Amino acid sequence: MSALGSRGPTRNGRDRERTAEVIDITSRRRRPPEVLQGTAPDELLTVDQVLAELHVPRRTWQRWRQLGVAPACLRLPNRELRVRRSVLTQWLNSREELGEAA
Repeated sequence: MSALGSRGPTRNGRDRERTAEVIDITSRRRRPPEVLQGTAPDELLTVDQVLAELHVPRRTWQRWRQLGVAPACLRLPNRELRVRRSVLTQWLNSREELGEAA
């Protein structure tokens, strides 16, 4: 058996340890910029979390989405929706009503 193990070198001639090291370096480069800079990314809320926070039924949320008045959402590759915490806060602040001065 060779020093590289029973499988031998990889297709490009590198040994397995070197290939594993390259994969680790590549995965570090794929991290979002916020993680690399040490800042916390904006929290992504599920629709259920938003509904619980707003105390509204799912049908109301669906109607708001149809009317275009719901907060902006992100659609993930698995087709699920997420709402950024900052977008929800901004959306709520934009709907504040000022009381009438008596």
